[in-house]
Order: sequence, then structure tokens, then C-alpha cells
Amino acid sequence: MQSALDLTAQTEAFLDCLRVRRDPAADARALPDLLGTLSWTNDDNGHALELVRERWLREGDLDRTELAFAMDDVFPGRTRAEILMNLTAATRRFPQFDEKARVILEHWDARARPAADQVLDQVQESDAAFRELAWDPLPPMSVVEAMEFIVDHPAPNAPPTYLAEIVDELLPCLTAQAQAEIHVVCDDWAAGADAWRAAIVEALLRIRLDRQNA
Repeated sequence: MQSALDLTAQTEAFLDCLRVRRDPAADARALPDLLGTLSWTNDDNGHALELVRERWLREGDLDRTELAFAMDDVFPGRTRAEILMNLTAATRRFPQFDEKARVILEHWDARARPAADQVLDQVQESDAAFRELAWDPLPPMSVVEAMEFIVDHPAPNAPPTYLAEIVDELLPCLTAQAQAEIHVVCDDWAAGADAWRAAIVEALLRIRLDRQNA
């Protein structure tokens, strides 16, 4: 069984692949929005994505830190102290993010927090301890490995259409070369013996055909 630490290292390698292969001309919100979708609907409910984002805020270079700020679907930490620590580490390195950090803290302070939330902040000691563990970074995944990573970590009982929608949203985020590599992967899946992967490609083709006919 894969450990949570191994999954987090692989998630970072996955994010690095998308980061380095993204198209500079693409909509700036496209990739962060896609990662937001993945954070809520993959098999660990986005836990590893959150950990990588928080680490990039604390330690990342400019490109990783910028993407971490753009991944704004959830707060970068479970408590105000955690959030402040992560944001302060980022803004000390890159003061240009001061305003974004201020807005995140204002949103945290402004929300009405149920008592149950405050209790969770206090009792999640094992989670807090895990968040302090370091994992050894891996090289960025290849496009082929990234596609396999998406397919291997869906939410429980996710239909092929869900994975197809993720791939469909991913394509315009990436360079033309990366898109071509994804098409090769899809051709291999369609011709292969794995029914699950073939079903994803079939669903992707239906999505693209429906768009053309709309």
C-alpha cells in the first residue's frame, strides 16, 4: 500500500510536470482552477495537493510560489497560525505577494468559524505532525506519467467521464508539444487492452464531439 508520504512526493512531481509544461499563453486561471477541481475530487480529497502547496509557499522558487498562491481553492493551512507561517515565509522571499497574503488572512478572519472547526484545529495533532514531515523531492513526471497519475488516483467510483473531463480541461493548459504527447497516450489507451483507459478515451471523444456540434 502506498504511504501518504510517497503519494505527496508523487503529487509534487505531478504538479511540477504541469508547471513546467504549461503554455505561457494559456489563461492564467486555467491550471489553478483545474488543480482546484482535482483537490476536491481525487482519492485523498486533495490532502497531498494541499501539503505540496504549503511547502511551495514556505520553500518554493518564484514560479512554484506564484502557482501556490494561485491555487486558492482552500486556505493554505488548517489554523491561522499555520496560514500565517506559510504566507510569511513566502512574502519574505517574494514581497510582491504581500497583497495576496493580506487578502487570504482577511478572508480567514472574516469567515464565521463554527465551534466544531475550532475543535478540529486543536485535535488534529497527528495531521499537524505529518505536515511537518519532509519528503524527498522527485524529478518532474513526464506527460505519460502525469496521465497515469490522474487515472490512478480518481475519487472512489468516479466514472470515466470524470477523468475525461479532467483531461479535456488539462489540454489547453499545456504547450502544443505536451498536448501532442497526451494525444499519443490517448491513442495507446484506445488501442490497448485496459477497458478503463479505453472508456476514458471514448468519453473524451464524446466531449469533444459534443463541443463541435454545439
